[in-house]
Amino acid sequence: MVEFVTNLTHERMQNKVNGIICSRQQLVKLQGLFPANIPILTDDKLQDIALWDCFLTKLYTIERLDGLYNDLTHHNMIQFHSCHKYLIMAYSPIGYQYTGRLVASIKSSTDLVCFFNQYKACLMEILAAVPAKNIEVNALSHMQGYFKHKATKDEKKRLLWLINDYLAGNLPLNRPLEMMKQLLVQYPDSYLMEQVIFEPYPNSCSIREFPYCW
Repeated sequence: MVEFVTNLTHERMQNKVNGIICSRQQLVKLQGLFPANIPILTDDKLQDIALWDCFLTKLYTIERLDGLYNDLTHHNMIQFHSCHKYLIMAYSPIGYQYTGRLVASIKSSTDLVCFFNQYKACLMEILAAVPAKNIEVNALSHMQGYFKHKATKDEKKRLLWLINDYLAGNLPLNRPLEMMKQLLVQYPDSYLMEQVIFEPYPNSCSIREFPYCW
């Protein structure tokens, strides 16, 4: 649930809210009422596509994670982290390493509720800010490695060009990701195909493309 409000009150904050869109004045006034690291977008930033992308990515990622809570198992937590591997890496290599160690430490005796809360807090912190392009490119380069011994020389050259052009700010993130999806049709890899980074929220490709349509 996302609240888009003109009159944010303490009572409304008692409801389950996964994201908030409000004015900057309201944000300053009621900052202490927000859960830690909840996705927030102020109305003066509504034209910033990078912030929208970050906001929606965090919003839907936390929703997916919260969806596990009523059926919390070791397998579900490990599977969630596995599918979000490259998304997390694209935001923070350090956060990726930390959450990886955290998930690897799960044992049959682990208190899953405690683990869930710790993992969620860490994930929300990782997704709190717009990632730097060079960090995203690091994740793309790791994904590119899946095609090293499969794709043709021209396909690999084209993919590298798209990644470098994204780094230069000439293309949106979805362009290299779309080519990888096309390559996965030719060279299937079940692990890579499951990665949430390809579409972290509905219509992510269209939203990321928007600034480049003019």
